[in-house]
Amino acid sequence: MRSVEASPTDERPLTGDEIQAFATSVAEDYRVEAEIGSGGWGLVYRAYDLRNDRQVALKVLRVEFAGTQSIDRFRREIEILSRLDHPNIVAFYDSGDFNGAPWSAMSRIAGETLRDRLDRERQLPIGEALCIAKEVADALAYAHTQGIVHRDIKPGNILLQNGRVFVADFGIARAIGRGEREQWLSTSGVQIGTPAYMSPEQGSAESEIDGRSDIYSLGCVLYEMLAGELPFTGTSASAIVARHLLDPVPPLATVRRSVSPSVTAVVYRALAKSPADRFSNASEFAVALDAVSRNPTVSVVAVPRRARRAMIGALAAAAVLVAAWVARTASVRVADARALAAADTTRLVLFPFARDSGVPATLDADQLLRQGLLRWSGVEVVDPFALVEATGARSDGAVSASRARSLALGLHAGRYIRGSLSRDGGSLRAHAMLFDVSRGESPLFEATAMAPDAGASLGAAFAQLADQLLFRPADSAAFTASAVGTSTLSARQAYLRGAGALERWNLDTADSAFAAATRADAHYAQASLWLALSRMWAGKDTATWKYAAQAAAAGRPQLPGSDQAKSDALSALLNGDRPRACALWDALTRREPFAFSAWYGAADCLARDQIVLRDPKSPSGWRFRSGYHSSLSRYRHAFALRPAVLNALRADAFADVRQLLWTSGLDMRRGSSVGPDPQMFAAFPSWEEDTLAFIPFPLSIITSSEPSTLRRLPKTVDAAVQHERRLFRDIATGWVASDPRNAAAAHALAISLFLLGEPSAIDTLARAKALAVDRIDRQRIVTTEIWMRVQFAVPSDLGSLRIARALADSLLAAQPATPVDPATLSSIAALTGRAYEAMRLDHSDPPGFLSPSASRLSGLSRSFTLFASFGGPADSLKALESRTDSLVDALAPTGQRQALRVESLGRAICLAYPDVPLEAVRSFTASDWYLLRADAAAARGDTAEVLRILDGQRAMRQAFRLPELALDALYPEASLLASTGNARQGAEWLDPTLSKLDLSSYLADPVSAAMLVRAMAFRAELAARMGDTQTASRWSAAVVVLWSGSDEFLRPLVMRMRQLSESEKPTGRSGTH
Repeated sequence: MRSVEASPTDERPLTGDEIQAFATSVAEDYRVEAEIGSGGWGLVYRAYDLRNDRQVALKVLRVEFAGTQSIDRFRREIEILSRLDHPNIVAFYDSGDFNGAPWSAMSRIAGETLRDRLDRERQLPIGEALCIAKEVADALAYAHTQGIVHRDIKPGNILLQNGRVFVADFGIARAIGRGEREQWLSTSGVQIGTPAYMSPEQGSAESEIDGRSDIYSLGCVLYEMLAGELPFTGTSASAIVARHLLDPVPPLATVRRSVSPSVTAVVYRALAKSPADRFSNASEFAVALDAVSRNPTVSVVAVPRRARRAMIGALAAAAVLVAAWVARTASVRVADARALAAADTTRLVLFPFARDSGVPATLDADQLLRQGLLRWSGVEVVDPFALVEATGARSDGAVSASRARSLALGLHAGRYIRGSLSRDGGSLRAHAMLFDVSRGESPLFEATAMAPDAGASLGAAFAQLADQLLFRPADSAAFTASAVGTSTLSARQAYLRGAGALERWNLDTADSAFAAATRADAHYAQASLWLALSRMWAGKDTATWKYAAQAAAAGRPQLPGSDQAKSDALSALLNGDRPRACALWDALTRREPFAFSAWYGAADCLARDQIVLRDPKSPSGWRFRSGYHSSLSRYRHAFALRPAVLNALRADAFADVRQLLWTSGLDMRRGSSVGPDPQMFAAFPSWEEDTLAFIPFPLSIITSSEPSTLRRLPKTVDAAVQHERRLFRDIATGWVASDPRNAAAAHALAISLFLLGEPSAIDTLARAKALAVDRIDRQRIVTTEIWMRVQFAVPSDLGSLRIARALADSLLAAQPATPVDPATLSSIAALTGRAYEAMRLDHSDPPGFLSPSASRLSGLSRSFTLFASFGGPADSLKALESRTDSLVDALAPTGQRQALRVESLGRAICLAYPDVPLEAVRSFTASDWYLLRADAAAARGDTAEVLRILDGQRAMRQAFRLPELALDALYPEASLLASTGNARQGAEWLDPTLSKLDLSSYLADPVSAAMLVRAMAFRAELAARMGDTQTASRWSAAVVVLWSGSDEFLRPLVMRMRQLSESEKPTGRSGTH
């Protein structure tokens, strides 16, 4: 049925008590006119919106048929749809309940579905198909930015009305459309999509998918619009899913020759098996569709005028013959394409082996290989009698390649095997080739097995030959070493894909593949084990891997010995016995000293131990149960065994490794005590007796601002951090030595030098840039270079700052419509004074569990804070303050409003003050946040209270690395001090951080980036107030370089900085910088 719309021919008059009752219940707002759709789950009505003067579609769920789960999903999807507002998405207007059943109101599309159109016309004009796909891609790009993946893109959910295209049913049909013929339910009854349009990862895995799955589904729709048939079909849902996973895309040109190579290339990229090989996002897909719709064919070379006349006669004479040949060829190609579409890659034709004279006539090699193949469920070998019937006679194996392909197609088989037998000394040599009917006459794989003339080992040899053909040759070694646990072909194939992904440390791909293996065979213990490990090592919640670990434990007898130990370790973790789990991992490192998984598992187990125990010998009276050095030594051993793990961590400037090594003095190791009343703890890295240590203190001490309390904290954080940064440099150096041509390794080394403050980092980064071939990697390297140059150049090296500024301009100008790494680009935009661009790029989406109103508040608060970090514009800040404050009042009960107000407004108010004193600052007199209390005191003129509050912060400075202290706290503090009349104290507050900048944490934080330049400008102003023109000139000149192309509202500040840099004459004072 159609869920929110139908064409007028589907309408019927209102009848029945239920319909009338529903119409009465909504009569105040809607006039229900006709039922336009129905199904087992509910009804859809055409109605008139009395309040807004428009036609709508009202959808109501029928509780008695839908069930509790469907009701919950219907309500949840209503909440999701309320967040969507796009011209190519069916608009959501309203919702409510009728007799306990939820209903929703949406825009009514009085047209038809794309399914209706395709059923009627089969193929669409190429230009129109591209335009439809482009508009759907636009809608999906928007939905993906809102955190929504459609998961069921198909012609039935694409609506057409007067040349416009709309996407419908964002998730609702998936949850409740159980009566629709196209839908497929999983074994648990949870609908997961439509097999004919499902991406390989959606059809085979239970883990989360992203927007690239929708791109694949839209690629299937586009293929169907162009070809008139789906790329993959089958006799069952599982067969279709298997073909999506394994089969190449049937050639478009054989079905429709007018489809140009450029259009075909776009379709094939959307239909790539691996998400990484598709368009990176729907916006990129839309751009490609738009481009080929404007120029869908290759240009035709014009024929010279004189030659035309000479050719006319010959062309006319040949025209009839050519036309007949083209028609005959076209019909053959169409027939071949249809046969390809019907071919099933799980179905094999085994042609009889060709054999030389030395092979015993009694050897039935065909039957032996058949038995080897049929050991695996999921493989169908065409019956020999069916093959005899197809060929018309018993073949001796000497069938040609083209004949073999034709016979396989006729038997609806996607693959076939041809082989030969020969004598090789005292043994038989069996050689076999696996062919795919869609790939011409070149074999996919070839395999050879040596066997005796007879005996039990003969069967084993042909079983090995079968395995080599069914699994990729690169996987055969891993397969041989671990051929246990399943007889299901698709499960084993998925498992091997997961093992390969884990080898490359691609945990997301490994997760999907192992999940696919467990889906294909629920009793496959080894796949369950590695699914649990992949998820645990990716840092996912225990709930996501608990059941996989339990399934592995249930199948423990099937596991190899080392995997049994891993399963036991997971079970110990689930039982809360981490010490036993870590002991099991350590035992594995002794048993398998060269196994990466053993060392990494041991390190990960120790690193995640957060238990704090009493220890009277510790300065705090407490210690962590697991030592940091124990986990670090195991991590280093694992990295040495598999440097590729470091390569996989490069996406966020190796943040995982840096956090593991505690390269930031602002990072804390957290923990808790055990017992009925557990206490929370935190520890900064410290240097105790030439050893890195973490001394846990109660969190109440860490967050205190009382000097007497803070004096208990360690004073050697800086030494500890420098030690860890040198360790990171050693790891990166070893990586470069093992792989000197690896751009990621060189990038890691450059970052380690950057962290140590060594200017040679820029030269190392230049080498990384020269080695990089991937656009995304180059973007990350350039981003790092910008921040390096700023750190090493501020404030005096204006030449290097200009290079940084030019790199930033180029990076921002070249960004794609949907950047791969928007957070780092937002930070670069903020560094260069582009507040509005930083806002556009800042995709700090609110958590998905928030309601639409709470999500709106989160977004408003983020925008408010980002603009406040620039100190304006004042009118925007005041408007954002008012909107945020009003939303707080609407969301929170009276008793909770002040806490929510602090959370939503507090940081922005502190950043804006005193440049833009906002109204709400006066209401925070009693706030727990010291800066808000200080701002409130300054607003009422209480200088003594401001100084008292800030004096309490001086003790805190001793516990942190001064270069890393956040300027979004230091700048407001310094401005408050200066507002009391003491410019020198304000300068002294900023100088320890500004004079030795550590910008390694600024790479993806636009607020910190903006505050850096504001702090530099404020330091120039303070120097000018003190008469230190030389220092004022240095800092102001740096601001002018960075913000010379800033937004309009920042121009007065830049003009003031230009005045300070140009008109202030050096006085000979040395100043501070």
